[in-house]
Amino acid sequence: VTFGGPSASLKDEPPVWDLNGIYGYSGPEDLRIGRDLDLAKEQTQRFKENYAGKIKSKKLSVQRLLAAIKNYESILSILHKLEVYAFAMVTVDVNDTKAQNLQARVDQVSSEISSQLAFFEWELSQADRAHIQKLLATGKLEAYRHFIEKTLESGPYQLPTREAEEMLATLNPNLDATKRVRNNFDANLVFPFQKPGETAVSNLTAEELRGFIKDNPNPQ
Repeated sequence: VTFGGPSASLKDEPPVWDLNGIYGYSGPEDLRIGRDLDLAKEQTQRFKENYAGKIKSKKLSVQRLLAAIKNYESILSILHKLEVYAFAMVTVDVNDTKAQNLQARVDQVSSEISSQLAFFEWELSQADRAHIQKLLATGKLEAYRHFIEKTLESGPYQLPTREAEEMLATLNPNLDATKRVRNNFDANLVFPFQKPGETAVSNLTAEELRGFIKDNPNPQ
């Protein structure tokens, strides 16, 4: 968290998250963001080429499954960092058009990647239980046991085909985008409000108004 200056108080200038220090980017137009997006896309393409159609096989080895999960984890880590950073940038200032453009850009790539990765958990959920249990029994997958077992448990609730899961994965980021549009709209709403005992009328956001009502349930 950063402040306005050495002598600035919370009343004079509210704290602002130093997102650059947290995520390592200098701003929404940092060239490293584009490189990370490209890296995630490249890794995703290789991941699909290497593993699509092979995770359900009873010939799947423990070494291959372990490598697949680690690759999958690496891609999601890159993507998650970008998604959280883009979301946080907009949260700091919902009117920042550069932050909004970054979020739209990340959402687009996230949608593409999610669709291409959807095969993995679907195939794992449909894999032969006995075979996967044999692989787990080797002890080499212990770090990912929870993920594997939960994915297997989800099998009966998955869509019937891999293609259907890929289509759903494509839609999810777009559905989330509509929520963000509503949140941004709400954040810009202000309400004239005269606090009890004051003559001046203040313009409060919905969040500020809710906070006041919560702190003063029975204002006189």
